[in-house]
Amino acid sequence: MKANIIYMKSIVKNFLNNSNRLCILSALVMLSGFAIPSKSQPLNEKLTSAAWQSFSKGQFNEAIKKAEECIDEFDAAAMRLQRELEKSNLIVPEGEVDEKTKAKIFSNGLLNDVAACWFIKAQALEAQNKTDLAFKAYKQCMKYTYGRVWDPDKKIFWSPADASREKQSVSKTKTTSRSGISLHESLTTSAWNAYNNKDYDEAIEKSNDCIDEFEPAALKLQKQLEEGKVPLPPTGKVDEKTEKEVFSHGLLNDVATCWFIKGRSLERQKKVEEAIAAYKKVMQYSYARTWDVNQELFWSPSEVAEERSNYLKN
Repeated sequence: MKANIIYMKSIVKNFLNNSNRLCILSALVMLSGFAIPSKSQPLNEKLTSAAWQSFSKGQFNEAIKKAEECIDEFDAAAMRLQRELEKSNLIVPEGEVDEKTKAKIFSNGLLNDVAACWFIKAQALEAQNKTDLAFKAYKQCMKYTYGRVWDPDKKIFWSPADASREKQSVSKTKTTSRSGISLHESLTTSAWNAYNNKDYDEAIEKSNDCIDEFEPAALKLQKQLEEGKVPLPPTGKVDEKTEKEVFSHGLLNDVATCWFIKGRSLERQKKVEEAIAAYKKVMQYSYARTWDVNQELFWSPSEVAEERSNYLKN
């Protein structure tokens, strides 16, 4: 475990932010002391070592493959250990620790490796500009709050769950593609696409991703508009100036829309009570508007949700 779960924050940062070959070469040189997996190593360590090595070489598909092999095989056991540690209320430190504490952290090797592999997978996906999938992997990694990764150069432990949370926080202010689409917009588009393809489970999953990440900010904006007694935005066709004003509330619009997509998907699955509950959530967002690309007009998800809810109750 000591020699295998190696993470060079500076290497990863430089590698992702700098595309020149000198950066890649320097990363490989710095990783020259990386331990090669041996036959005596547990499988989780071998797979994690292989995933880190592939990532450091820019072999992102291979890094993802090895990380997924570890996750598929050991995720269930790692989560059981995570739950046990949660119940015990133990504190697993980060940074520099004494030898006794270090040995205890290393004893959670399987949990550490699975958390590390979720992080490697997320980093590799992000490097491939697959932001939606990276977002999902970071979210999974955040579940393993007791996982720790050893940095042999600095001789410290760090938390992949905390690192994932930081990455997601940064992603809120970054675009998810070269076209400049924000993360909440990308997730909403994915949810609509899944719904239109009748993949209702996927539509609900994408909607939940958007809701879980952005609902606090959407509720805050809704409250600000209510307290400021701002007039409700219009529906239907609008002029260019009004259109820009409505789009400026994109985060609010997308969260409300995702609740609506979730409600419609649940309704299609004949889960009436859950659909009504989702529609009730939509109805909080009176200032939200959804853009109809084909008709080039806005509609109110809260108003339509109320109609759908009343229909289902009758």
